[in-house]
Amino acid sequence: MYYNKARHINLTILSIIIIILHNSCVSEKKEFSKNLIEDFKNPPEAYKPMPFWHINGELTTQGIRKQMKDAKELAGFSGISVLPLAPKNNGKPGTTPKFLSPQYLDRFQDVLDTAEELDMKVVLYDDNDFPSGMAGGKIGELFPQHTMKRLDKVEKIVKGPSSFKDNIPEGKLLSAVAMNQETLQRFELSDYVENGTLKWQVPKGTWRIMFFVMVKDSYHKAFPVVDYMDTTAVREMIRITYDVYKENFESYFGNTIKMTFFDDVGFWKHPRTWTGLFNKKFKELNGFDPKPWYPALWYDIGSDTEAVRHAFFNTRAELLAEGFPKLVGEWTRTNGLKDTGHPQVIMIQPR
Repeated sequence: MYYNKARHINLTILSIIIIILHNSCVSEKKEFSKNLIEDFKNPPEAYKPMPFWHINGELTTQGIRKQMKDAKELAGFSGISVLPLAPKNNGKPGTTPKFLSPQYLDRFQDVLDTAEELDMKVVLYDDNDFPSGMAGGKIGELFPQHTMKRLDKVEKIVKGPSSFKDNIPEGKLLSAVAMNQETLQRFELSDYVENGTLKWQVPKGTWRIMFFVMVKDSYHKAFPVVDYMDTTAVREMIRITYDVYKENFESYFGNTIKMTFFDDVGFWKHPRTWTGLFNKKFKELNGFDPKPWYPALWYDIGSDTEAVRHAFFNTRAELLAEGFPKLVGEWTRTNGLKDTGHPQVIMIQPR
């Protein structure tokens, strides 16, 4: 009898709690729905858009004030992100004054002054044009060794038995591999390289002798881009861009400037992007030397092909994650800001 009474009391208490919670939720839901409707009619500043402001011409104090005032009062924007542009091959002008020059910083001060007057926010776009990591051309000018790299394959077909001798192609040699075209047997040949020359006694059969070298990437939109996977390179890029903004405008961090933005950081237009510490990182992650396995990036090497390719691309993804996005994110959080951005994407236009 005692058990049944206790159970009844517990069920009664539980029912009361459920009713209270239900009524509370209904009330909150009605209030939330009402607020949501009102917010759609008159969006709070926090929900209004903040467009990229592409500057393809001269920044002037008067022009900044007029366009920002129009953005606020006519378009309803709550802020802007200043996106300076590089000159285009079709004759379209870039932004003047020059990115991060004293005159440019003066005009950026005009942007911040106007933003404060109009109660607008400014998103700190981190470069001159896109992708991020060019530092307005300074990376290529000051640190050419820190620009983006590419993995190339140079190969020759030889028949054995024979003696093979050839100079190493230009660039940093990451691997040299001979692969039998019939059996897919492979030999890693780095130990046979001396003073820039490979000498090897070719066994019987037809062999594909491959050099895998890292070279500077030749494709750039406006200026050479930083090696996103090299933490030393990224830190230099931060020093000559992000730190310049901090030195001049730190007092605006967390109020007028709440966020940074990086643009098109990734590999889409650079599918063979590589970096100097790749082999070391691969071995740390996977527990074996990648050098004998480089042919898998171009050819079917047997049953291990897919697994090895996955290991290669996973290593590269880890290097990218630990490079530009991580270091920029750490910088922004240290300085009381939020960071956002996006990788390179393929735009599919409707037909």
